[in-house]
Amino acid sequence: MELFLFIVFALICILSSLGVVFFKSPIRSALSLIISFFSMGAIYIILNAEFVALMQVLVYAGAIMVLFLFIIMLLDIKHPIKETVLYKNNFFLIISLCLIFIVIVFTVANAAYNAKFMKGLKGISWMFINNSNTKAIGEVLFNKYLLPFEVTSLLLLVAAIGIIVLGKKKQIKD
Repeated sequence: MELFLFIVFALICILSSLGVVFFKSPIRSALSLIISFFSMGAIYIILNAEFVALMQVLVYAGAIMVLFLFIIMLLDIKHPIKETVLYKNNFFLIISLCLIFIVIVFTVANAAYNAKFMKGLKGISWMFINNSNTKAIGEVLFNKYLLPFEVTSLLLLVAAIGIIVLGKKKQIKD
């Protein structure tokens, strides 16, 4: 059952990610990205990472996408851009994509090898010994990484205020 659910949510994630790239409307692309974030959250739940799934939905599908949609609305895009990009050097593009594919294949193979032959307490067994992944993540986040966490939240607040100021300035000039 878990494998079936994983395949369903992985397909939803892949299709919605393709929608992000291929939709001409920025609003449809943003909504497709929200669907992708929700399906990734479901995959995290299948992997017993409830806290990561909750943060995926709250932070990315909630807060970050609201900012994206706010920026899209401020830009006042009425119709999709009709420019076409022609790649003059297709050889460089093909070589780059092949290298990226090779790196991904080696990364997945290495992860599979390490998961099969690695000894010690890693991954899911580490989570069960610590009683829950939420507790373990919370202890690390608020003990070891408290200052970077607070600085990041301050930077996001400044960015949101900057977007509002820039959007208001544009409306005043028009």
